Amino acid sequence: MADPGWKGDNCQMSLVPTLRVVPIDSVRRHEEVDPIRVADLRERIASERVQVNPVIATPAGDNYVVLDGATRTEAMRSLELPFLVIQPVDPSAVTLE
Repeated sequence: MADPGWKGDNCQMSLVPTLRVVPIDSVRRHEEVDPIRVADLRERIASERVQVNPVIATPAGDNYVVLDGATRTEAMRSLELPFLVIQPVDPSAVTLE
């Protein structure tokens, strides 16, 4: 099955994104996070016991780099969870014009 994503010149995106469960140690962030926001989100995740939105990340060798979701990543890491749900983005499918 092909990986859903942008399709052709008309830029249609699949309605069902690809999600992956990856080891949290394989996810790296490239920006700083606000520790207060991390703590608040940590408490909400611990209370609700659910990750609502996947972290958007791009492959980087054997790891992933967070494009969106650094606070979510650090909140999950602070809960010492072994895995994280990500939505991978293929860097070859993204262009800046």
